[in-house]
Amino acid sequence: MRNGMFGLVTLSFLLGFNVPLNAQNLTRHGEVVKVLENHVEIRMIDTVRIRIGATGILYTPKIIDGIIEPLRAANIRVSSVDGDSVIGRITSLFRPLSGEHWYGVIFDEVNRPVLRGRLEVRSFPKNATVFINGDRRGQTPMVCDLVPAVYTLRLELDGFVTDEREIEIRGDESSRIQAVLQRRNAIEEGLSADFYLRKGIVLFDAGELRLALLYFEQTLRLLPDDAFSRDMLLRTKEALISQTAERTQGTERYNDAEVSSWRMAARRFMNQEAFGNASEYVEKILEVLPEDPEARLWWIRLTSPVIEAGKKKTQHIKLPDGQTIDLVMVPGGTFEMGDALDLGDDDERPAHTVTVSNYRMSVYEITNAQFAAFLNEKRNEKEDRNLWLDVGDEDTQIARVNGAFVPKPGFEDRPVIEVTWFGAQAFAIWAGGRLPTEAEWEYAARNGGRSIRYPTGDSLAPMNANLAGTGGNDRWESSSPVGCFAPNDLGLYDLAGNVWEWCQDWYAGDYYKNSRKTNPTGPPYGETRILRGGSWSDTANMSRVSYRRWNNPGDSRVDVGFRIVVPGGS
Repeated sequence: MRNGMFGLVTLSFLLGFNVPLNAQNLTRHGEVVKVLENHVEIRMIDTVRIRIGATGILYTPKIIDGIIEPLRAANIRVSSVDGDSVIGRITSLFRPLSGEHWYGVIFDEVNRPVLRGRLEVRSFPKNATVFINGDRRGQTPMVCDLVPAVYTLRLELDGFVTDEREIEIRGDESSRIQAVLQRRNAIEEGLSADFYLRKGIVLFDAGELRLALLYFEQTLRLLPDDAFSRDMLLRTKEALISQTAERTQGTERYNDAEVSSWRMAARRFMNQEAFGNASEYVEKILEVLPEDPEARLWWIRLTSPVIEAGKKKTQHIKLPDGQTIDLVMVPGGTFEMGDALDLGDDDERPAHTVTVSNYRMSVYEITNAQFAAFLNEKRNEKEDRNLWLDVGDEDTQIARVNGAFVPKPGFEDRPVIEVTWFGAQAFAIWAGGRLPTEAEWEYAARNGGRSIRYPTGDSLAPMNANLAGTGGNDRWESSSPVGCFAPNDLGLYDLAGNVWEWCQDWYAGDYYKNSRKTNPTGPPYGETRILRGGSWSDTANMSRVSYRRWNNPGDSRVDVGFRIVVPGGS
Protein backbone atom coordinates (compact mmCIF):
# COMPACT_ATOMS: atom_id res chain seq x y z
CA MET A 1 0.00 0.00 0.00
CA ARG A 2 1.24 3.45 -0.74
CA ASN A 3 2.73 5.36 2.15
CA GLY A 4 2.60 9.11 2.57
CA MET A 5 5.65 10.92 1.21
CA PHE A 6 7.40 13.72 3.04
CA GLY A 7 7.39 17.07 1.29
CA LEU A 8 10.27 19.28 0.29
CA VAL A 9 12.23 21.33 2.82
CA THR A 10 10.19 24.36 3.82
CA LEU A 11 11.60 27.84 3.46
CA SER A 12 11.02 28.41 7.18
CA PHE A 13 13.68 25.85 8.06
CA LEU A 14 16.18 27.55 5.84
CA LEU A 15 15.51 31.08 7.09
CA GLY A 16 15.04 30.64 10.84
CA PHE A 17 14.52 28.31 13.75
CA ASN A 18 11.46 29.68 15.49
CA VAL A 19 9.07 30.27 12.58
CA PRO A 20 5.69 28.66 13.40
CA LEU A 21 4.90 25.71 11.14
CA ASN A 22 2.02 23.29 11.04
CA ALA A 23 2.61 19.57 11.44
CA GLN A 24 2.06 18.77 7.75
CA ASN A 25 4.69 21.25 6.58
CA LEU A 26 7.30 20.31 9.15
CA THR A 27 9.73 18.42 6.91
CA ARG A 28 13.33 17.23 6.87
CA HIS A 29 15.96 15.51 4.75
CA GLY A 30 16.38 12.61 7.18
CA GLU A 31 15.15 11.21 10.46
CA VAL A 32 17.19 10.07 13.45
CA VAL A 33 17.08 6.29 13.84
CA LYS A 34 19.53 5.85 16.72
CA VAL A 35 21.55 8.10 19.04
CA LEU A 36 25.07 6.76 19.66
CA GLU A 37 27.78 8.06 22.03
CA ASN A 38 29.07 10.87 19.80
CA HIS A 39 27.16 10.03 16.64
CA VAL A 40 23.65 9.69 15.30
CA GLU A 41 22.36 7.24 12.71
CA ILE A 42 20.11 8.91 10.14
CA ARG A 43 17.75 7.44 7.56
CA MET A 44 17.38 9.66 4.49
CA ILE A 45 13.72 10.29 3.60
CA ASP A 46 13.99 12.92 0.87
CA THR A 47 15.14 12.32 -2.74
CA VAL A 48 18.60 13.79 -2.23
CA ARG A 49 22.21 12.70 -2.31
CA ILE A 50 24.55 13.57 0.54
CA ARG A 51 28.34 13.41 0.61
CA ILE A 52 30.81 12.58 3.40
CA GLY A 53 31.85 15.78 5.14
CA ALA A 54 28.54 17.55 4.61
CA THR A 55 27.22 19.47 7.61
CA GLY A 56 23.72 19.68 8.99
CA ILE A 57 21.57 20.58 11.96
CA LEU A 58 19.50 18.23 14.14
CA TYR A 59 16.11 19.53 15.17
CA THR A 60 13.66 18.66 17.88
CA PRO A 61 10.06 19.93 17.86
CA LYS A 62 8.57 22.23 20.45
CA ILE A 63 4.80 22.72 20.65
CA ILE A 64 3.51 26.11 21.80
CA ASP A 65 -0.26 26.74 21.72
CA GLY A 66 -0.69 23.95 19.21
CA ILE A 67 2.01 25.34 16.87
CA ILE A 68 5.06 23.16 16.14
CA GLU A 69 8.36 25.06 16.15
CA PRO A 70 11.62 23.40 15.06
CA LEU A 71 14.39 23.99 17.62
CA ARG A 72 18.08 23.50 16.85
CA ALA A 73 19.57 20.78 19.04
CA ALA A 74 22.98 19.88 17.56
CA ASN A 75 25.37 20.43 14.65
CA ILE A 76 26.65 17.32 12.85
CA ARG A 77 29.13 16.39 10.14
CA VAL A 78 28.58 13.32 7.92
CA SER A 79 31.21 10.65 8.57
CA SER A 80 29.83 7.77 6.47
CA VAL A 81 27.16 7.11 3.84
CA ASP A 82 25.70 3.72 2.95
CA GLY A 83 22.70 4.07 0.62
CA ASP A 84 19.92 5.73 2.59
CA SER A 85 21.76 5.25 5.88
CA VAL A 86 24.00 8.11 7.07
CA ILE A 87 26.18 8.36 10.21
CA GLY A 88 26.71 11.92 11.45
CA ARG A 89 29.30 12.95 14.07
CA ILE A 90 28.01 15.47 16.63
CA THR A 91 30.24 18.58 16.45
CA SER A 92 28.33 20.82 18.89
CA LEU A 93 25.38 20.24 21.19
CA PHE A 94 22.69 22.77 22.16
CA ARG A 95 20.15 20.53 23.95
CA PRO A 96 20.21 17.11 25.57
CA LEU A 97 19.70 14.28 23.13
CA SER A 98 16.56 12.23 23.65
CA GLY A 99 15.37 9.59 21.23
CA GLU A 100 11.76 10.25 22.16
CA HIS A 101 11.68 13.81 20.89
CA TRP A 102 13.70 13.73 17.69
CA TYR A 103 12.31 15.23 14.57
CA GLY A 104 15.17 14.99 12.08
CA VAL A 105 18.04 16.65 10.25
CA ILE A 106 18.40 19.34 7.62
CA PHE A 107 21.67 19.34 5.65
CA ASP A 108 23.31 22.55 4.50
CA GLU A 109 24.10 21.15 1.06
CA VAL A 110 22.36 18.36 -0.85
CA ASN A 111 22.39 17.19 -4.43
CA ARG A 112 19.12 16.22 -6.05
CA PRO A 113 19.37 13.68 -8.89
CA VAL A 114 18.22 15.00 -12.25
CA LEU A 115 15.59 12.67 -13.68
CA ARG A 116 15.56 12.59 -17.46
CA GLY A 117 12.52 11.99 -19.63
CA ARG A 118 12.51 9.90 -22.79
CA LEU A 119 11.33 11.22 -26.15
CA GLU A 120 10.44 8.82 -28.96
CA VAL A 121 9.82 10.33 -32.39
CA ARG A 122 8.37 8.43 -35.37
CA SER A 123 7.13 9.69 -38.71
CA PHE A 124 5.70 8.60 -42.01
CA PRO A 125 7.58 8.75 -44.20
CA LYS A 126 10.67 7.78 -42.26
CA ASN A 127 14.05 9.53 -42.24
CA ALA A 128 12.70 12.97 -41.33
CA THR A 129 15.40 15.12 -39.74
CA VAL A 130 14.68 15.85 -36.07
CA PHE A 131 15.60 19.23 -34.60
CA ILE A 132 15.18 19.94 -30.87
CA ASN A 133 15.46 23.62 -29.96
CA GLY A 134 17.12 24.13 -33.33
CA ASP A 135 19.80 21.45 -32.83
CA ARG A 136 19.86 18.48 -35.22
CA ARG A 137 19.44 15.28 -33.19
CA GLY A 138 19.04 12.58 -35.85
CA GLN A 139 16.42 11.05 -38.14
CA THR A 140 13.16 9.27 -37.48
CA PRO A 141 12.59 6.83 -35.93
CA MET A 142 14.72 7.93 -32.98
CA VAL A 143 14.76 7.95 -29.19
CA CYS A 144 16.62 10.38 -26.94
CA ASP A 145 16.69 11.34 -23.26
CA LEU A 146 16.14 14.97 -22.23
CA VAL A 147 16.13 16.87 -18.97
CA PRO A 148 12.65 18.08 -17.92
CA ALA A 149 11.73 21.23 -19.85
CA VAL A 150 9.57 22.56 -22.69
CA TYR A 151 11.20 22.05 -26.10
CA THR A 152 10.52 23.02 -29.68
CA LEU A 153 10.48 19.90 -31.85
CA ARG A 154 10.84 20.30 -35.63
CA LEU A 155 10.68 17.57 -38.29
CA GLU A 156 11.97 18.30 -41.78
CA LEU A 157 11.92 16.13 -44.90
CA ASP A 158 12.48 17.05 -48.54
CA GLY A 159 9.20 17.72 -50.31
CA PHE A 160 7.11 17.77 -47.12
CA VAL A 161 5.72 20.52 -44.94
CA THR A 162 7.86 21.13 -41.84
CA ASP A 163 6.17 19.83 -38.69
CA GLU A 164 6.93 22.05 -35.68
CA ARG A 165 5.40 21.77 -32.23
CA GLU A 166 6.09 22.40 -28.56
CA ILE A 167 6.55 19.38 -26.32
CA GLU A 168 6.96 19.06 -22.57
CA ILE A 169 9.38 16.52 -21.16
CA ARG A 170 8.91 15.44 -17.56
CA GLY A 171 11.38 13.66 -15.36
CA ASP A 172 11.38 9.86 -15.51
CA GLU A 173 8.48 9.84 -17.98
CA SER A 174 8.16 9.22 -21.69
CA SER A 175 6.60 11.12 -24.57
CA ARG A 176 5.86 9.64 -27.98
CA ILE A 177 5.42 11.74 -31.11
CA GLN A 178 3.93 10.06 -34.18
CA ALA A 179 3.83 12.50 -37.10
CA VAL A 180 2.36 11.96 -40.55
CA LEU A 181 4.10 14.56 -42.71
CA GLN A 182 2.14 16.45 -45.35
CA ARG A 183 3.54 16.71 -48.86
CA ARG A 184 4.30 20.20 -50.10
CA ASN A 185 1.97 20.67 -53.02
CA ALA A 186 1.29 24.41 -53.08
CA ILE A 187 3.57 27.07 -54.55
CA GLU A 188 3.11 30.77 -55.15
CA GLU A 189 0.55 31.66 -57.79
CA GLY A 190 0.45 34.38 -60.46
CA LEU A 191 4.19 35.01 -60.69
CA SER A 192 6.52 35.02 -63.69
CA ALA A 193 8.19 32.01 -65.31
CA ASP A 194 11.57 33.56 -64.44
CA PHE A 195 10.60 33.55 -60.71
CA TYR A 196 9.60 29.88 -60.79
CA LEU A 197 12.75 28.89 -62.68
CA ARG A 198 15.11 30.77 -60.34
CA LYS A 199 13.44 29.42 -57.19
CA GLY A 200 13.49 25.90 -58.63
CA ILE A 201 17.24 26.18 -59.19
CA VAL A 202 17.80 27.39 -55.61
CA LEU A 203 15.75 24.49 -54.22
CA PHE A 204 17.55 22.00 -56.49
CA ASP A 205 20.94 23.19 -55.22
CA ALA A 206 19.67 22.93 -51.62
CA GLY A 207 18.56 19.33 -52.16
CA GLU A 208 14.81 20.12 -51.86
CA LEU A 209 14.13 17.99 -54.91
CA ARG A 210 10.40 17.33 -54.56
CA LEU A 211 9.64 21.02 -54.12
CA ALA A 212 12.04 22.02 -56.90
CA LEU A 213 10.12 19.66 -59.21
CA LEU A 214 6.92 21.65 -58.64
CA TYR A 215 8.59 24.94 -59.57
CA PHE A 216 10.12 23.54 -62.77
CA GLU A 217 6.75 22.06 -63.75
CA GLN A 218 5.13 25.48 -63.26
CA THR A 219 7.89 27.12 -65.34
CA LEU A 220 7.15 24.78 -68.24
CA ARG A 221 3.44 25.50 -68.00
CA LEU A 222 4.27 29.14 -68.73
CA LEU A 223 7.19 28.43 -71.12
CA PRO A 224 6.46 24.99 -72.65
CA ASP A 225 9.34 25.22 -75.16
CA ASP A 226 12.08 26.39 -72.79
CA ALA A 227 14.89 23.87 -73.20
CA PHE A 228 16.79 24.85 -70.03
CA SER A 229 13.71 24.44 -67.84
CA ARG A 230 12.96 21.06 -69.42
CA ASP A 231 16.54 19.98 -68.79
CA MET A 232 16.30 21.02 -65.12
CA LEU A 233 13.03 19.11 -64.78
CA LEU A 234 14.65 15.92 -66.14
CA ARG A 235 17.71 16.34 -63.90
CA THR A 236 15.44 16.78 -60.86
CA LYS A 237 13.46 13.64 -61.68
CA GLU A 238 16.67 11.63 -62.10
CA ALA A 239 17.99 12.92 -58.76
CA LEU A 240 14.73 11.98 -57.08
CA ILE A 241 14.90 8.46 -58.48
CA SER A 242 18.46 8.11 -57.25
CA GLN A 243 17.54 9.52 -53.81
CA THR A 244 14.57 7.14 -53.51
CA ALA A 245 16.76 4.19 -54.48
CA GLU A 246 19.23 5.08 -51.71
CA ARG A 247 16.48 5.42 -49.08
CA THR A 248 14.92 2.11 -49.96
CA GLN A 249 18.38 0.51 -49.83
CA GLY A 250 18.18 -1.06 -53.22
CA THR A 251 14.66 -2.46 -52.97
CA GLU A 252 12.74 -2.81 -56.20
CA ARG A 253 10.53 0.01 -57.47
CA TYR A 254 6.83 -0.62 -57.44
CA ASN A 255 4.29 -0.05 -60.16
CA ASP A 256 0.71 1.17 -59.84
CA ALA A 257 -0.71 -2.34 -60.14
CA GLU A 258 1.31 -3.48 -57.13
CA VAL A 259 0.18 -0.51 -55.06
CA SER A 260 -3.43 -1.22 -56.01
CA SER A 261 -3.07 -4.86 -54.97
CA TRP A 262 -1.59 -3.79 -51.61
CA ARG A 263 -4.47 -1.38 -51.09
CA MET A 264 -7.06 -4.05 -51.82
CA ALA A 265 -5.37 -6.47 -49.42
CA ALA A 266 -4.99 -3.83 -46.71
CA ARG A 267 -8.62 -2.73 -47.04
CA ARG A 268 -9.83 -6.33 -46.88
CA PHE A 269 -7.81 -7.16 -43.78
CA MET A 270 -8.71 -3.89 -42.04
CA ASN A 271 -12.41 -4.55 -42.67
CA GLN A 272 -11.98 -8.04 -41.25
CA GLU A 273 -10.05 -6.57 -38.28
CA ALA A 274 -7.17 -8.90 -39.15
CA PHE A 275 -4.72 -6.16 -38.20
CA GLY A 276 -1.63 -8.34 -38.09
CA ASN A 277 -2.06 -9.19 -41.79
CA ALA A 278 -3.02 -5.61 -42.72
CA SER A 279 0.09 -3.95 -41.25
CA GLU A 280 2.44 -5.42 -43.88
CA TYR A 281 0.44 -3.90 -46.76
CA VAL A 282 -0.17 -0.56 -45.06
CA GLU A 283 3.55 -0.08 -44.50
CA LYS A 284 4.29 -0.90 -48.16
CA ILE A 285 1.77 1.71 -49.35
CA LEU A 286 3.19 4.39 -47.06
CA GLU A 287 6.74 3.71 -48.19
CA VAL A 288 5.68 4.56 -51.74
CA LEU A 289 2.84 7.02 -51.06
CA PRO A 290 3.55 8.55 -47.65
CA GLU A 291 0.82 11.19 -48.15
CA ASP A 292 -1.91 8.64 -48.90
CA PRO A 293 -4.83 9.62 -46.60
CA GLU A 294 -6.42 6.17 -46.35
CA ALA A 295 -3.14 4.45 -45.49
CA ARG A 296 -2.29 7.14 -42.94
CA LEU A 297 -5.56 6.53 -41.09
CA TRP A 298 -4.88 2.80 -41.13
CA TRP A 299 -1.38 3.34 -39.78
CA ILE A 300 -2.61 5.46 -36.85
CA ARG A 301 -5.02 2.69 -35.94
CA LEU A 302 -2.34 0.02 -36.27
CA THR A 303 0.09 1.77 -33.90
CA SER A 304 -2.33 1.39 -30.96
CA PRO A 305 -3.52 -1.84 -29.32
CA VAL A 306 -5.98 -3.48 -31.68
CA ILE A 307 -9.01 -5.70 -31.36
CA GLU A 308 -8.80 -8.85 -33.45
CA ALA A 309 -11.76 -11.00 -34.44
CA GLY A 310 -11.84 -14.44 -32.90
CA LYS A 311 -14.58 -16.97 -32.32
CA LYS A 312 -18.19 -15.92 -32.65
CA LYS A 313 -18.46 -14.79 -29.01
CA THR A 314 -14.86 -13.78 -28.41
CA GLN A 315 -12.38 -11.16 -29.55
CA HIS A 316 -8.78 -10.46 -28.71
CA ILE A 317 -7.05 -7.18 -28.03
CA LYS A 318 -3.56 -7.57 -29.41
CA LEU A 319 -0.96 -5.59 -27.48
CA PRO A 320 2.17 -4.19 -29.17
CA ASP A 321 4.40 -6.85 -27.60
CA GLY A 322 2.24 -9.68 -29.00
CA GLN A 323 0.23 -10.48 -25.85
CA THR A 324 -3.54 -10.70 -26.17
CA ILE A 325 -6.43 -9.76 -23.90
CA ASP A 326 -9.36 -12.13 -24.43
CA LEU A 327 -12.82 -10.54 -24.52
CA VAL A 328 -16.17 -12.29 -24.25
CA MET A 329 -19.49 -10.97 -25.50
CA VAL A 330 -21.97 -9.94 -22.79
CA PRO A 331 -25.39 -9.49 -24.45
CA GLY A 332 -27.20 -6.56 -22.86
CA GLY A 333 -30.48 -6.86 -20.99
CA THR A 334 -32.64 -5.70 -18.10
CA PHE A 335 -32.15 -6.93 -14.52
CA GLU A 336 -32.76 -6.14 -10.86
CA MET A 337 -29.61 -4.44 -9.57
CA GLY A 338 -28.86 -4.35 -5.85
CA ASP A 339 -29.77 -6.41 -2.83
CA ALA A 340 -33.17 -7.90 -3.63
CA LEU A 341 -32.48 -10.78 -1.18
CA ASP A 342 -32.14 -8.45 1.84
CA LEU A 343 -28.70 -9.81 2.71
CA GLY A 344 -26.56 -6.71 2.53
CA ASP A 345 -25.95 -3.13 3.60
CA ASP A 346 -28.07 -0.03 3.15
CA ASP A 347 -26.02 1.20 0.19
CA GLU A 348 -27.02 -1.97 -1.73
CA ARG A 349 -30.66 -0.92 -1.60
CA PRO A 350 -33.18 -0.30 -2.93
CA ALA A 351 -33.01 -3.00 -5.60
CA HIS A 352 -33.96 -1.30 -8.85
CA THR A 353 -34.48 -2.16 -12.51
CA VAL A 354 -31.56 -1.37 -14.80
CA THR A 355 -30.95 -1.97 -18.51
CA VAL A 356 -27.45 -2.28 -19.96
CA SER A 357 -26.42 -2.41 -23.63
CA ASN A 358 -24.15 -4.99 -25.26
CA TYR A 359 -20.48 -4.94 -24.31
CA ARG A 360 -17.43 -7.15 -24.33
CA MET A 361 -15.57 -7.82 -21.07
CA SER A 362 -12.07 -9.14 -20.54
CA VAL A 363 -12.24 -12.82 -19.69
CA TYR A 364 -9.56 -12.46 -17.02
CA GLU A 365 -8.36 -9.74 -14.69
CA ILE A 366 -5.54 -7.75 -16.29
CA THR A 367 -2.23 -9.43 -15.47
CA ASN A 368 1.17 -8.12 -14.44
CA ALA A 369 2.61 -9.08 -17.83
CA GLN A 370 -0.10 -7.12 -19.67
CA PHE A 371 0.22 -4.07 -17.43
CA ALA A 372 4.02 -4.12 -17.82
CA ALA A 373 3.54 -3.98 -21.61
CA PHE A 374 1.41 -0.86 -21.11
CA LEU A 375 4.05 0.77 -18.87
CA ASN A 376 6.80 -0.02 -21.37
CA GLU A 377 4.82 1.63 -24.18
CA LYS A 378 4.22 4.70 -22.00
CA ARG A 379 7.69 4.41 -20.42
CA ASN A 380 6.45 5.61 -17.04
CA GLU A 381 4.21 4.62 -14.17
CA LYS A 382 2.35 7.89 -13.69
CA GLU A 383 0.79 10.79 -15.56
CA ASP A 384 0.78 14.34 -14.21
CA ARG A 385 0.39 13.81 -10.47
CA ASN A 386 -1.61 10.61 -10.79
CA LEU A 387 0.32 7.48 -9.91
CA TRP A 388 -0.57 4.48 -12.09
CA LEU A 389 1.32 1.79 -10.22
CA ASP A 390 3.17 1.94 -6.91
CA VAL A 391 6.37 0.39 -8.26
CA GLY A 392 8.22 1.21 -5.05
CA ASP A 393 5.91 -0.80 -2.82
CA GLU A 394 7.38 -4.10 -1.63
CA ASP A 395 4.15 -5.91 -2.54
CA THR A 396 4.16 -4.73 -6.16
CA GLN A 397 4.72 -7.61 -8.55
CA ILE A 398 6.22 -5.49 -11.35
CA ALA A 399 9.80 -4.23 -11.15
CA ARG A 400 11.79 -1.72 -13.14
CA VAL A 401 14.95 -3.36 -14.50
CA ASN A 402 17.40 -1.41 -16.68
CA GLY A 403 14.70 1.08 -17.58
CA ALA A 404 12.10 -1.55 -18.53
CA PHE A 405 9.08 -2.76 -16.58
CA VAL A 406 9.03 -6.52 -16.06
CA PRO A 407 6.84 -8.83 -13.95
CA LYS A 408 8.68 -10.38 -11.03
CA PRO A 409 9.49 -14.04 -11.74
CA GLY A 410 6.51 -16.29 -11.13
CA PHE A 411 4.00 -13.42 -11.10
CA GLU A 412 3.52 -12.92 -14.84
CA ASP A 413 -0.03 -14.34 -14.84
CA ARG A 414 -1.13 -12.94 -11.50
CA PRO A 415 -3.57 -10.00 -11.61
CA VAL A 416 -1.81 -6.65 -11.43
CA ILE A 417 -2.02 -5.16 -7.91
CA GLU A 418 -0.93 -1.89 -6.29
CA VAL A 419 -2.62 -0.20 -9.25
CA THR A 420 -4.62 2.97 -8.71
CA TRP A 421 -7.93 3.79 -10.37
CA PHE A 422 -5.99 6.21 -12.57
CA GLY A 423 -3.68 3.41 -13.69
CA ALA A 424 -6.58 1.07 -14.41
CA GLN A 425 -8.39 3.76 -16.38
CA ALA A 426 -5.26 4.71 -18.36
CA PHE A 427 -4.63 1.06 -19.31
CA ALA A 428 -8.25 0.54 -20.36
CA ILE A 429 -8.23 3.60 -22.63
CA TRP A 430 -4.84 2.64 -24.09
CA ALA A 431 -6.18 -0.83 -24.89
CA GLY A 432 -9.17 0.63 -26.71
CA GLY A 433 -11.80 0.17 -24.00
CA ARG A 434 -12.70 1.52 -20.57
CA LEU A 435 -13.40 0.34 -17.05
CA PRO A 436 -16.78 -1.35 -16.54
CA THR A 437 -19.56 0.66 -14.97
CA GLU A 438 -20.84 -0.71 -11.69
CA ALA A 439 -24.02 -1.82 -13.45
CA GLU A 440 -22.08 -3.64 -16.18
CA TRP A 441 -19.92 -5.37 -13.58
CA GLU A 442 -22.91 -6.57 -11.56
CA TYR A 443 -24.83 -7.66 -14.68
CA ALA A 444 -21.85 -9.80 -15.76
CA ALA A 445 -21.35 -11.17 -12.22
CA ARG A 446 -25.03 -12.18 -12.24
CA ASN A 447 -24.37 -14.30 -15.34
CA GLY A 448 -26.36 -11.87 -17.47
CA GLY A 449 -28.66 -10.40 -14.82
CA ARG A 450 -29.87 -13.51 -12.96
CA SER A 451 -31.16 -13.38 -9.40
CA ILE A 452 -28.23 -15.10 -7.65
CA ARG A 453 -26.19 -14.44 -4.54
CA TYR A 454 -22.66 -14.99 -5.84
CA PRO A 455 -21.08 -15.01 -9.33
CA THR A 456 -20.86 -18.79 -8.86
CA GLY A 457 -24.55 -19.16 -7.99
CA ASP A 458 -26.17 -19.42 -4.57
CA SER A 459 -23.03 -20.60 -2.75
CA LEU A 460 -19.35 -19.70 -2.71
CA ALA A 461 -16.54 -21.73 -1.16
CA PRO A 462 -12.76 -22.23 -1.55
CA MET A 463 -13.61 -24.88 -4.14
CA ASN A 464 -14.64 -22.19 -6.64
CA ALA A 465 -12.87 -18.94 -5.67
CA ASN A 466 -9.68 -17.54 -4.12
CA LEU A 467 -10.89 -16.27 -0.73
CA ALA A 468 -9.38 -15.62 2.70
CA GLY A 469 -7.34 -18.60 3.88
CA THR A 470 -6.75 -21.76 1.91
CA GLY A 471 -8.63 -24.99 1.31
CA GLY A 472 -10.31 -26.89 -1.46
CA ASN A 473 -9.00 -25.62 -4.79
CA ASP A 474 -7.72 -22.44 -3.09
CA ARG A 475 -4.08 -23.08 -2.25
CA TRP A 476 -2.87 -19.45 -2.47
CA GLU A 477 -2.34 -17.24 0.57
CA SER A 478 -2.55 -14.15 -1.65
CA SER A 479 -3.63 -13.70 -5.28
CA SER A 480 -3.69 -16.65 -7.65
CA PRO A 481 -2.85 -16.72 -11.36
CA VAL A 482 -5.90 -15.69 -13.34
CA GLY A 483 -8.24 -18.44 -14.50
CA CYS A 484 -7.45 -21.03 -11.80
CA PHE A 485 -11.11 -21.56 -10.95
CA ALA A 486 -14.11 -22.37 -13.12
CA PRO A 487 -15.66 -19.49 -15.12
CA ASN A 488 -19.25 -18.36 -14.85
CA ASP A 489 -21.80 -19.12 -17.55
CA LEU A 490 -20.63 -16.16 -19.65
CA GLY A 491 -17.06 -17.48 -19.67
CA LEU A 492 -15.69 -14.88 -17.21
CA TYR A 493 -13.15 -15.90 -14.57
CA ASP A 494 -12.46 -14.64 -11.03
CA LEU A 495 -15.45 -12.33 -10.65
CA ALA A 496 -15.55 -13.60 -7.07
CA GLY A 497 -12.40 -13.27 -4.95
CA ASN A 498 -8.77 -13.05 -6.10
CA VAL A 499 -8.62 -9.20 -6.28
CA TRP A 500 -11.10 -6.37 -5.97
CA GLU A 501 -11.82 -4.78 -9.34
CA TRP A 502 -11.98 -1.05 -10.05
CA CYS A 503 -15.15 0.21 -11.73
CA GLN A 504 -15.69 3.44 -13.61
CA ASP A 505 -18.24 5.00 -11.21
CA TRP A 506 -17.91 7.39 -8.31
CA TYR A 507 -19.37 6.00 -5.09
CA ALA A 508 -22.42 7.42 -3.27
CA GLY A 509 -24.23 5.50 -0.55
CA ASP A 510 -27.67 6.67 -1.67
CA TYR A 511 -27.12 6.51 -5.43
CA TYR A 512 -29.53 3.62 -5.94
CA LYS A 513 -32.42 5.88 -4.93
CA ASN A 514 -31.73 8.10 -7.94
CA SER A 515 -30.03 5.76 -10.39
CA ARG A 516 -30.64 6.17 -14.09
CA LYS A 517 -32.56 3.20 -15.51
CA THR A 518 -30.56 2.72 -18.72
CA ASN A 519 -26.76 2.37 -18.71
CA PRO A 520 -26.23 4.18 -15.39
CA THR A 521 -22.73 5.59 -14.87
CA GLY A 522 -22.91 6.53 -11.21
CA PRO A 523 -22.92 9.96 -9.55
CA PRO A 524 -21.45 12.88 -11.52
CA TYR A 525 -18.78 13.47 -8.87
CA GLY A 526 -17.48 12.08 -5.60
CA GLU A 527 -14.42 11.36 -3.49
CA THR A 528 -14.06 7.59 -3.90
CA ARG A 529 -14.46 5.07 -6.74
CA ILE A 530 -16.31 1.77 -6.76
CA LEU A 531 -14.63 -1.61 -6.15
CA ARG A 532 -16.43 -4.91 -6.78
CA GLY A 533 -15.92 -8.67 -6.37
CA GLY A 534 -14.06 -9.27 -3.13
CA SER A 535 -10.49 -10.57 -2.87
CA TRP A 536 -8.15 -13.24 -1.55
CA SER A 537 -8.08 -11.46 1.82
CA ASP A 538 -11.88 -11.34 2.30
CA THR A 539 -14.71 -13.68 3.25
CA ALA A 540 -17.33 -14.93 0.81
CA ASN A 541 -19.82 -12.30 1.99
CA MET A 542 -17.81 -9.53 0.31
CA SER A 543 -17.98 -11.38 -3.01
CA ARG A 544 -21.76 -11.17 -3.20
CA VAL A 545 -22.89 -9.79 -6.57
CA SER A 546 -24.51 -6.75 -4.92
CA TYR A 547 -21.75 -5.96 -2.38
CA ARG A 548 -20.30 -2.48 -2.87
CA ARG A 549 -16.91 -1.23 -1.71
CA TRP A 550 -15.05 1.97 -2.44
CA ASN A 551 -11.58 3.46 -2.26
CA ASN A 552 -9.74 6.71 -2.98
CA PRO A 553 -8.88 6.61 -6.71
CA GLY A 554 -5.28 7.60 -5.99
CA ASP A 555 -4.70 4.78 -3.50
CA SER A 556 -3.24 1.42 -4.39
CA ARG A 557 -3.60 -1.84 -2.50
CA VAL A 558 -2.19 -5.34 -2.44
CA ASP A 559 -5.64 -6.83 -3.13
CA VAL A 560 -6.99 -4.48 -5.84
CA GLY A 561 -6.80 -4.95 -9.63
CA PHE A 562 -9.20 -4.55 -12.53
CA ARG A 563 -10.61 -5.83 -15.84
CA ILE A 564 -11.82 -3.85 -18.86
CA VAL A 565 -14.81 -3.65 -21.20
CA VAL A 566 -15.27 -2.61 -24.83
CA PRO A 567 -18.77 -1.21 -25.45
CA GLY A 568 -20.92 -2.51 -28.30
CA GLY A 569 -20.77 -5.75 -30.23
CA SER A 570 -23.42 -8.19 -31.34
